[in-house]
Parts: sequence; structure tokens; C-alpha cells
Amino acid sequence: MLTAAFLPWFEAHLFCIPKSSKLAGGIQYPLSIWSGLKRFLEDRRLELDTNPVAPRFVTSF
Repeated sequence: MLTAAFLPWFEAHLFCIPKSSKLAGGIQYPLSIWSGLKRFLEDRRLELDTNPVAPRFVTSF
């Protein structure tokens, strides 16, 4: 699976770049949500929902 290749790459390269760089931030984000990201990519039944609370506040006109 592709996700298996990304994790070691992210971890290895994170320590080779300045921590304050945008690239480091771009690597840290998927690492911080890794378990959910991996589950989403491996289970096609899951929906990508970045804000599960928003539908409660949407009103119909």
C-alpha cells in the first residue's frame, strides 16, 4: 500500500529540514493525523469530511 511507503519517508525527511520551514509543517500535518488518514485511504467506505460540525449550522432557504 502506498501509505506504507509515505510514513517512513515523512519520518526520515522531517529530521533533514529546518523545523520552522513550510515543508516541515507540510510533513508534520499528515503525521499528526496519520491514523485517520491511513484509515481513510485504506477504507473506501469512509467519507472525507473535514468539518463534521458544519452541517448542523447550515440552514436551508
